[in-house]
Amino acid sequence: MQRITQTEILIKVTKQRNLLFYANVVTMFSIVILSCTLLRQDRVTVIVPGYTGNQFSVSTRGVSREYLELVSKDTIFTLLNITPYNHDYAREKILKITSPEKYGKVKQEIEGMIEDLITRQISLRFVPVKLELNEEKLTADISGYLASYVGVKQTENAFVKYRLGFEYQGGVLTLIEYKELTKNEMG
Repeated sequence: MQRITQTEILIKVTKQRNLLFYANVVTMFSIVILSCTLLRQDRVTVIVPGYTGNQFSVSTRGVSREYLELVSKDTIFTLLNITPYNHDYAREKILKITSPEKYGKVKQEIEGMIEDLITRQISLRFVPVKLELNEEKLTADISGYLASYVGVKQTENAFVKYRLGFEYQGGVLTLIEYKELTKNEMG
């Protein structure tokens, strides 16, 4: 009688073990399928700032036109509305959004511009007139009037056009290029 009981218990435990094994196999298979589905799925984050009323989206494929426009405007205003008093803020803000690959080049260009402004005690003010966006290349051509001031006296007011180039990394636009376009490049 003792043997039959132990055999029955052994059979029962073996059945439970087999059932748990099959349940684990099904669970692992489900996890693999869900993981593959999630990796292929396009994720979109929609941002709705309260002060604009517009919505911006950032997804795994890229950014919306509105987001590119917002980042471009913010970047150009930071770069070209600069005084001897806010240059540290402008430098840090631009370098924060600069791509790691272009960081040294952009930093050198900004340092040169700031050093020139401090030496000559000049302030810059930019008034944009036109913004042209290229969503595929992630570039923005911004044209407008750039005024130079010494103290409160305006010394120059020139029509300029700048190109900003960005790359999309990890859900963020990073600056890779900014340059003033020549008359030939303006078209």
